[in-house]
Amino acid sequence: MKNLKLLILSALLLQGLNISSQITLQHNFAAPINGNNDNLQGLYLSHSGFKYALWNQDDTLELYNLNFSVYKTIIIPGSYTDLEYISWISEGLFNTDTSHIAYVAQYGFASIDSLKIYDENGNTLLTLDSTEQAYDQLGFGGPAFYTIFPTDSGTYMLFNVYGNSTGNFTNYLVYKLPGSLPCVPGCGGFAASSPVLRNSNSALSLYPNPAISYTNIYYTLPLGTTQGEIVLYDLTGRELKRYTVDARMDHIRLTTSDLKAGTYFYQLIVAGQQTTAAKKMVVIR
Repeated sequence: MKNLKLLILSALLLQGLNISSQITLQHNFAAPINGNNDNLQGLYLSHSGFKYALWNQDDTLELYNLNFSVYKTIIIPGSYTDLEYISWISEGLFNTDTSHIAYVAQYGFASIDSLKIYDENGNTLLTLDSTEQAYDQLGFGGPAFYTIFPTDSGTYMLFNVYGNSTGNFTNYLVYKLPGSLPCVPGCGGFAASSPVLRNSNSALSLYPNPAISYTNIYYTLPLGTTQGEIVLYDLTGRELKRYTVDARMDHIRLTTSDLKAGTYFYQLIVAGQQTTAAKKMVVIR
């Protein structure tokens, strides 16, 4: 009898474990046409709580409630083809208005870097030319360290500034922000980080960037093609290196130890035709 009770108890415990460990699909978002990067991420807003953020890789940013209903549709100003990524989607961080969204837009795929902070109505809160956020954008798991960080004396944001002629950093800017980062409930009071929604830009990306001794160029060939070339240029447009790539792989490893510190551009070419806009690569020492 005792053994029978133990068997029944064990069966009930196992059944409970099976029930509690069920993983269920909640929703299926349609990916954007060029959705090869992190276009859907979760975020926590200080006023409105947890949301899903989906960048459609055109001029719209969709925010969804946890029940998957649309919370807000935000129109992004400027050319999305030149927009590298969107980050720090927040309330009450870049201004004192906690009931409206503001975010960082980093431009620079086809032009010199510029950074803008917009509110949800398209108003510009800050513009910085030849500038980017001061962290290594990993692209596969978040920044190496945060460009916005809280302190006892306020919240600060760091920027790198480039020299247009050399592509090297010329100075670094530290801004104090009017608001603060929210703390996620139930996580020990740690300030929320930011999702980074990245533009796939015809499926060509780079990591790490800036590069020291090497970098990986990730690519996706157009449908129906099996081979292409990745070409590296200097700031004057002079070709430096050319690599043949095929559909069996998704990236090449590029050694940068023989390149001087500075800014370079790379491009995917298929059948003699440029299939992507020139994209920037920075080498540092």
